[in-house]
Amino acid sequence: MKALFLADPSGRLLSPADKVLYGLTAAFFISLYLSPMDALPVVNNLCTAALMGYTLWRLGVNQWWVRIKARPLIWAWVLFFNFNTLSALFSKNHPEGMYYLHLRIALLIFPLSVGTWSLAPPFKDRLYYCYAIVTTLASLACLTDAFIRYRHTGDSGWLYDDSLSQLSSIQSVYFSLMVEVAIFCLGYLLLKKNSTRSNKVVMGTSLAFLMVIQFMLASRMGIVFLYSAAFCLGFWHLVIKQKRYKEAMASLGVLLVCAVALICLFPKTLNRFHELAYTDYTFNSQSKEAHYNMQLTPDQWNGANIRLAIWRCAWDVSSRHLWTGVPVGDKKDSLVAAYRARDFEFAARSNRNTHNTYVDVLLTFGIPGLILFVLAFILGPLLRAWRGNAREGKRNARAGSQILSVLVILALALAMVTETYLDRSLGVTLLGFFVWFFSDYPPGTSLPLWGYLRNTPSSRAS
Repeated sequence: MKALFLADPSGRLLSPADKVLYGLTAAFFISLYLSPMDALPVVNNLCTAALMGYTLWRLGVNQWWVRIKARPLIWAWVLFFNFNTLSALFSKNHPEGMYYLHLRIALLIFPLSVGTWSLAPPFKDRLYYCYAIVTTLASLACLTDAFIRYRHTGDSGWLYDDSLSQLSSIQSVYFSLMVEVAIFCLGYLLLKKNSTRSNKVVMGTSLAFLMVIQFMLASRMGIVFLYSAAFCLGFWHLVIKQKRYKEAMASLGVLLVCAVALICLFPKTLNRFHELAYTDYTFNSQSKEAHYNMQLTPDQWNGANIRLAIWRCAWDVSSRHLWTGVPVGDKKDSLVAAYRARDFEFAARSNRNTHNTYVDVLLTFGIPGLILFVLAFILGPLLRAWRGNAREGKRNARAGSQILSVLVILALALAMVTETYLDRSLGVTLLGFFVWFFSDYPPGTSLPLWGYLRNTPSSRAS
């Protein structure tokens, strides 16, 4: 157990205060799988509140305020939350507006807590490792549960998509992102030279297992981005940087063999991609919605054409409110009215949301809100992630940490193209925590780090 709290390979222990932060963050990671979506948020809410409270206690109000003033991106998030507050207050459907405001409170809590952290790189690596192991164990539990159901029913559909993540009650699209982030963390840690051999065995095994799980979860955007990122990074490292052409060809061959093996072992995942061949739709169609575990036909609704139809209706509403948006409490009613205006009863009956975070922001806050959202949630964090690890020692280590941060933020940005993250408690939590956790330390500041330091022990308690 003592090794859990080692901050670096030399065996130096974390201070007691940093052990508490480690424990609270580990508990938060576990709570992501114990209180999913909107079903049982109390465990995650308590862990989030504990992180906020501990941050304030650890820093003190004065130091906390100094850090907030030093990080302008926090103010952009606060401004966006104020947009939500005003939109909720001006909603005709006031209860609905307050529901969304309460749902999105994490957009204020995480920048004011995790956004003020400054973690020493070795300590942060420990947290990356902790997150990856928690995600691996959660995935193993879900796979075990799904396999038992498969053995009892003989239906291999239990091993895919939402059925695979049913034990956690997390929709596969969110679970896939969480697995994807764990894969990036493991890849980053495996490339660091200071990992022990036993740790590398554990991380390599977890990485291979999570790659399979991610494929079985059948998230199209996640699969495409993960393998595209792996190919591009491998090409850059082996071909452009090191000119190792033979190793590059061998790595490409291994990647292709793995892809073919996954397709052969889990063919139902391909059904999710086959949907992209059927993008035509008729608004008044009453056909059933296609599923990965059934035969696809051109007349069905599927994950691709239903999103195209929804986005068309959302634009009908947004185009009339480009500069002000529709109040957040009224957006659902406005969207359902647009569905009915086009005789899109299939979506109206099921109260479909926009299935696109950017479209949802445009619908609710207009062009100004969309610009603020992209700057505060995507472009600003990307710039901060690339520049924000300037204090790491060696150049290669700094580049690795920067690439990890950029990959996670890009994964979030792409995931929001097909899902409305702001309409789910888990989506808001993942967005708020991951953005700040993976881009936490701005350049050019003299504020002290948390975790193991090269200077005196007294600075660790600051």
